Amino acid sequence: VLSTEQCVVIKDLLPAASFHFLVLSRKDIESVYQLSSEDIPLLQHMHEMGLEAAKTTGLPTDRFDLGYHLGPSQRRLHLHVVSKDYHSPHLRDKFRWNAFQTDFFLKTEVAIERLRTHGSIELSHPQLTAWINAPLQCNQCSYCPKSFQELKKHLRQHAEQSSL
Repeated sequence: VLSTEQCVVIKDLLPAASFHFLVLSRKDIESVYQLSSEDIPLLQHMHEMGLEAAKTTGLPTDRFDLGYHLGPSQRRLHLHVVSKDYHSPHLRDKFRWNAFQTDFFLKTEVAIERLRTHGSIELSHPQLTAWINAPLQCNQCSYCPKSFQELKKHLRQHAEQSSL
């Protein structure tokens, strides 16, 4: 989709929403846990590239979530750029939902602040597990469904009401 000397932007093969991009670092960094304060400019650049990818959809950039999974699925630092509709057949379970809707999904600003104040990003396994197992809640209203299937139905209603 887009490319610079520092990163490349691709479409996610299993999108969690109508639009889902990955901004991959060209620097050999496995995850946010290998970052230091020296990498802040890289994170800022990756975020800017994520916003550029979002703009290619025609949607306002505030209709996107940008962040890093604290339990990444691949061994290359990557920023997720995901439209907030989360309307996708690939979004199949509570684990994947909570991976984007809790603090398990580390926003760029939070990552940069942690690097500035602590020099690194560290979290405990119990905290990550708690976020993934958190109760379901709609990201667009206060609805708390009892099951993931109820949430998917509810999200479809939001999608039908919006321009997505």
